[in-house]
Amino acid sequence: MSEHLIEYVARDRTGITAVVTPTSVIDVDTVIRNIHAGHAGYYVAADSWKRTPVRSMTFLGGAYLFANWDGSKRNMLHDLAFRAPTRSVQVQAAPRPRFGRLVAALFGRRRSARNLAPHRPGRPVAGHDGAVEYAADRWVQRLRDGVVPTPWPVIVGGTVLALGALATLVAELSTPTFFDHVTGARARSSALLFPAFLAVVGVVIVIGTRWSGRRDHRTLARIRESGRRSAFFLPVVTRGRRATEDLPRPRPEIWTVDAAGLHGWSPARDAPVIDIAWSDIRTIDLATHDVRGMRVDYALWLGLTHGRTLVIGARTTLGRPFEAGQTKLDVLMRVLRSLRRDLRR
Repeated sequence: MSEHLIEYVARDRTGITAVVTPTSVIDVDTVIRNIHAGHAGYYVAADSWKRTPVRSMTFLGGAYLFANWDGSKRNMLHDLAFRAPTRSVQVQAAPRPRFGRLVAALFGRRRSARNLAPHRPGRPVAGHDGAVEYAADRWVQRLRDGVVPTPWPVIVGGTVLALGALATLVAELSTPTFFDHVTGARARSSALLFPAFLAVVGVVIVIGTRWSGRRDHRTLARIRESGRRSAFFLPVVTRGRRATEDLPRPRPEIWTVDAAGLHGWSPARDAPVIDIAWSDIRTIDLATHDVRGMRVDYALWLGLTHGRTLVIGARTTLGRPFEAGQTKLDVLMRVLRSLRRDLRR
């Protein structure tokens, strides 16, 4: 059986699509078939003396390649993915739509000149040419400047959702002939439970947005009172997916990034509750877990010195309680990597 060294992998949003060996580029389906048939073996050179075999993991409906050489459960083949070159683009601010201006005038606060500025001169930034990767994205600009977006669009949307669901539920219950057109006990229960579920979701969205907005405003006020100049503000969830991922109380709700490293801030303290220097961070990657046989990214993963790890569950933006999805997690990982590369210069 021949053995092949995997030097790089190519991937897209669905996963790894091809592997690159010293002699060829092989489609991932061909690699999986060769491993299952025993015709060829594949490995990764974790370092100059250790070889890690690449395995084919099966799940319902297909298979994927897996390799790990640091003792964790992460699929470290993704560390070998090609990194696309990046460049900064000068973006002109788009005019706000009329409906957005109307909602801001009725419910929102007047935006100050500080919030309108995409970037303040003199602030530490990162990137090959003075800007962080994905700096053109508006939500990344807000995190660079520590700006909390107005909560009213989300609150209005959640309120409309809750009131519409309640109105639908009342209309169903007040119409005697409604259930005459619905057959089956399961269909009848679904017709009642679905609007009730939407009403609860709307209420949770409204309460969660107000709660997160107030706490983030208090935390940002403490950060600015400290006089520290931060290049990035990363909002996070306070509880991890696993008990081993939870930090001691008080847990950070916003992480700031500067030339010294990462600092976790809580609204209950005037100083950071945890500090991590850049010299203590070995790798910045994504934490993954199994969902129906597939590896799904759910948080940022920091590999620290002395074998320690730190899992940070990021939120979508400041003032929002929602967890960031896989796309935003990938962007945040690249932003943190570029900040570490350039702030340490």
